[in-house]
Amino acid sequence: MSPYSAGRPQVYPTVPPRTATMAILALIFGILIPPVGIVLGHIALSKVKTSGEGGRGLARAGLIVGYVSTFLAVIGLVLFFVLMKLLFGAIFSEMYV
Repeated sequence: MSPYSAGRPQVYPTVPPRTATMAILALIFGILIPPVGIVLGHIALSKVKTSGEGGRGLARAGLIVGYVSTFLAVIGLVLFFVLMKLLFGAIFSEMYV
């Protein structure tokens, strides 16, 4: 091998960016307690943007899961109360006929 040959390129190990703890918590709480997951997701996105940490995807996933779960819970509660109103309305209307 000649002293002027290129040889192999040097490979330096790189450390991936640290994942923001808030982003992980946002996803966990987005599943367990959706409103808390929404708040933590917004905080985590802000922190990831300013600090350069990793976890943007986790924070966004926590936000999406939190918003969808909250939306479904609200729809479920509305349907529950509407059905209860219809059910009790039918029961009480038959009692007074």
